[in-house]
Amino acid sequence: PTSEPAVMGAAAEAEGEGEGEGSGMVRLAAETLVDIGVNLTNRAFKKDAAEVVARAALAGVSPLMLTGTSVKASRESRDLSHRLCIETPAMMKQMQTGKISGPPELYFTSGVHPHDAKSWTEAAKDQLRTMAADVRCVAIGECGLDFNRDFSPRDMQEHVLREQLELACELGMPLFLHERDAHERMMAVMAPFLGLDGVAARRLPPAVIHCFTGSAAAAAKYVEVGLYVGLTGTVCMEARGRHLREEVLPAIPLDRLMLETDAPFMHPSKKGRNARCEPHHTVDVCVKVAEVLGVEMEVVAAATTANARSVFRLDSARARARKK
Repeated sequence: PTSEPAVMGAAAEAEGEGEGEGSGMVRLAAETLVDIGVNLTNRAFKKDAAEVVARAALAGVSPLMLTGTSVKASRESRDLSHRLCIETPAMMKQMQTGKISGPPELYFTSGVHPHDAKSWTEAAKDQLRTMAADVRCVAIGECGLDFNRDFSPRDMQEHVLREQLELACELGMPLFLHERDAHERMMAVMAPFLGLDGVAARRLPPAVIHCFTGSAAAAAKYVEVGLYVGLTGTVCMEARGRHLREEVLPAIPLDRLMLETDAPFMHPSKKGRNARCEPHHTVDVCVKVAEVLGVEMEVVAAATTANARSVFRLDSARARARKK
């Protein structure tokens, strides 16, 4: 591997912003990063979402994609993406000091998480379709299968996943997918959409398996069928992330990798209830991935940002939002 990634020059230690969360954070200078998964509607951000977004901008993390996990959360993510993309007081403070040039780009996804599949109604698909027409919506999801916690019956999870795969195909929109302890069934449900059932041609739009924590074999299979893989701060965790560093990362080509935080979850270095992850921690994820792969941080930043911008058509989304 190369020497320790050159944080100074590519990135620098930012001055403390906010109460502890921004103190000593790493700021990316040469490249920007896309955080493809932020749960900004989570109650952990209820009091300071604007400051969190400002700190992300200061760290060079922009755009942010706000995750829709239910009809309600998708609606809230939509509203936040419009409300916080303007010059909030927290953002103005950073702009006045010359540290950032303007607010970050904010987008959202429209979907129902497998944990919430049990709440699916006949009206849900139409509600997601309506939100997907918003200029700041860039993907269908978060949708998928979670057989680890089984908060919703498995047959219902599969039904709701199929409904959202159909919706994404109908609209031609990318997918933001979730899979935990359900790789074989995930592949089985997606097979007809991927053209793997021998009946129909592939029609699945580009998709990312986000917050991946599975096996190297599963990652390799997702890449083989044309999907992207998203990694969070889990890759930085000493014990929990060891297999990601040693086995999974080598199985993911850089042109199939994306970075995210899944904030407020998956803090790269802290544990416990006070370990609130923020979008600016995307930089920490980038640093660790570069270290593991033995490449400069700028290489990882450029590749993963290009992947996110291409898959989620973020340049087109920016143009649409500016016209609105």
